[in-house]
Amino acid sequence: VELDGTSSIANFGSNDFTISQWFKSHSTLSGHFCNSLLKIGETNNYYDLTPKGDYNNIAHFHFAAGDGQDYYAVSNVAIDDGNWHYITGVRKNNSIKIYIDGVFQNETSLPNGATADNTGNVKLFPNACSASSPVTINIDETSIWNFALTEEQIQQYMNCSPSENESGLVGYWNFEEGEGETLIDLSG
Repeated sequence: VELDGTSSIANFGSNDFTISQWFKSHSTLSGHFCNSLLKIGETNNYYDLTPKGDYNNIAHFHFAAGDGQDYYAVSNVAIDDGNWHYITGVRKNNSIKIYIDGVFQNETSLPNGATADNTGNVKLFPNACSASSPVTINIDETSIWNFALTEEQIQQYMNCSPSENESGLVGYWNFEEGEGETLIDLSG
C-alpha cells in the first residue's frame, strides 16, 4: 500500500520525527527486507521500520543517510509471535531509537546533519516477507509525527489513539476509514 501524498510530509531533513504502528504476524517471518513501513525514493536516503530483519531476526528502525552507511536501532525482542505489538522509530537530534510496546529498546548515533529525505511516498509492507507457508500480517494505526515523541507520549498514544488535530501529527491512518484500497489520512 502506498500512502499517496506523503512524499513531502514525511521528509524531515535533519530534524526530529517519529513513526509508529501496530503490527501482528500470524506466523513466524523469515527472509530479508520485511519492512512494515518504508519511505524511499530514487536516492539512497530512506528510513524504514522492519518487524523482522537481518539483525538476529528481530525488529529494527533503519536509517540510510545516503552516505553509503546504514544505521540501525535494533530491538531486544522478537515481535512475530502472533500478538499485536506497537513498534515505534524515533529520530531525535543525531540518534535513532526503537521502542516496542512503548518500552525503549535501543539507539544508535547518526552523523551530524544526516537526512533520509527523498521524493517517494510512504509505503506499507512494500517488500515481501517470506516463510515456509503463507504469511498473514496485520498493521493498524500508522502515525507520522514531525517531532520526537518521548517514551511517555509513545505509551499514551499506544493506549489511546491520537485525535485528528494533535500538534505535530502530520500523518495518521487508522485503517477504519476509506473504501477498497483507499486509506484516509486523519491527521487533519
